[in-house]
Amino acid sequence: MKKGIEAIFLWIPIAIIAASCSNGKPSGTAMIPFVESILADTTSAEYSLVSSYDDSDKQGCIAIIGTPEECFSLSEQFMTSDIFDNIDGRMKGDGLPDFAGETIISVIDAANSPYEGYVLRKNTDFLKEIAVRESLFAIDSSCRVSPYEKDASVPKLKAKVIILASPLMAEYGFSDVDTLFKSLGKDIPVITVKDTSQTAVVKCFNILRKKNAFTLNIYLPRAMGYVSVPTSDLPASVVDSGLHFNETYKYGRVTNSDKKTFTIITFNERYLSGGLISKLGTIAPKTYQSYVQNQYQQ
Repeated sequence: MKKGIEAIFLWIPIAIIAASCSNGKPSGTAMIPFVESILADTTSAEYSLVSSYDDSDKQGCIAIIGTPEECFSLSEQFMTSDIFDNIDGRMKGDGLPDFAGETIISVIDAANSPYEGYVLRKNTDFLKEIAVRESLFAIDSSCRVSPYEKDASVPKLKAKVIILASPLMAEYGFSDVDTLFKSLGKDIPVITVKDTSQTAVVKCFNILRKKNAFTLNIYLPRAMGYVSVPTSDLPASVVDSGLHFNETYKYGRVTNSDKKTFTIITFNERYLSGGLISKLGTIAPKTYQSYVQNQYQQ
């Protein structure tokens, strides 16, 4: 959506905002092979995951997908936002967090980011595939706890709204994510962050209000983190001892491969650098506190 329109988004009536929840690259462009293969194979796990999704479930979460820094910043905005009156929806803070009772999850894409390399290497199809795979994870109901224990998993909330927090991921990945969901008749709002985090917060609040999809649970917003890591069976030549891809391999991966190169696990500080943990504590203290509190309660 054009910047001029987004600049006045805060003043548009709620019904109009909610109707414009998918503000990214328009659907209808050519699909990447990964999405084509999902839609063509009704027996695939990915097809079943989307087709069985219940888009009327209010108990889902708000999912943020992007680089670590983008996830931290936007999660904190959701945790602390008080723009609206929670009773009548007016744009007037009422002393209660706008997303009280909600769970904000972040898919912290430590393994695959930063995303500029896919553009420079002209491999944006793989960036699109990352967006699709991580959106599929967002609507899944379970998560692995370690890159090494393939059979060990814990339950997780399914996303009722997905936010692509990275402008690059939004630019290249939105269309395929949106097309996959809509092709299977699922109303899963996908928000893209173009200008400010507050814009995404406003859009999300109005979407949940329009759909009557707030959980109405009585607690402060809580945050949970999930981290992307390279799969454990990759050769040592492409992954270092800290489980980070080397750049040549990271940005040169082939799309729609039978071999998965990354997985997503529950939040574990071990798989984030000390610098990122320091940033998390500095720019997102409420988010970090919630991650630690909820780390063993998922």
